[in-house]
Amino acid sequence: MGPKEFQKACDKLVAKAWSDDEFKAKLLADPMTVFKENDLIVPEGVEVRMAENTDNLIDLIFPPEPSNEMSLEELDAVVGGGGYTPNYGGDPNYGGDPDPDGDPNHGGDPNYGGDPNY
Repeated sequence: MGPKEFQKACDKLVAKAWSDDEFKAKLLADPMTVFKENDLIVPEGVEVRMAENTDNLIDLIFPPEPSNEMSLEELDAVVGGGGYTPNYGGDPNYGGDPDPDGDPNHGGDPNYGGDPNY
């Protein structure tokens, strides 16, 4: 089950909890058991906690601190593995010159009129 399917399954459990107070109490008290009973597999070593927001209480999730390492996709975006280059190619409507030096192959992002190898 991928992340999207897992989220959809969790959303169904929450929807059921809105209409079933007993189920809601169990889901809040022991989500791991409810997940197992509903064939939601949680990786070993992972803990699930449920919290309920009310009119007087809002739970905020504090995300993990980001690592200093960049993924290949992030690095590619920063280093120039694609995207718009204003001096070499691009749609003139977005500030680029589709043919700055007369060579139609020089241009950057192929989505904006150029060759990604230049």
